[in-house]
Amino acid sequence: MSSPIRRQYQLYIERPPEAIFAFITDLSNYARVCPDDQKEEATGVAQSVGALVLFRGGPWGDITATVSELDSPRLFALQQVEGPFVTWTHRYKLTVFQQGTLLAEQFEYTLKGLAIAKERLPSTGKLWDDWVHHRQSEIKRIQERIGRIKGLGV
Repeated sequence: MSSPIRRQYQLYIERPPEAIFAFITDLSNYARVCPDDQKEEATGVAQSVGALVLFRGGPWGDITATVSELDSPRLFALQQVEGPFVTWTHRYKLTVFQQGTLLAEQFEYTLKGLAIAKERLPSTGKLWDDWVHHRQSEIKRIQERIGRIKGLGV
């Protein structure tokens, strides 16, 4: 088995951690932040450890995950129980920073041999980076717009 690949991303959002945490754990928001050409649906209820979440139609194929960590509003993690990877974990960490939140996302995954890399993950690093940067910029745009609308000094 190959070594796990780790990818980390950070973004500052001018909103409190509670607002961002509520947004990212509400799975109805998931498709809103995916790139238009890579729409992925998420279903389930991500409100308790052990809850199942189903991701369908994404760039890596379908993933069934379980909520593996949940500490509102600081930490939310999903772990694959069935899908295209040998292992896959997606962890969100939210930290109060200045007048907002530092959102850190970490992916740790192990590929199933070369077949998945060739079929599903061309230019693996660029695909991950583009996908996450798009999602994070959409989360930031939506959250900061909500803050301005509600007059929260954003």
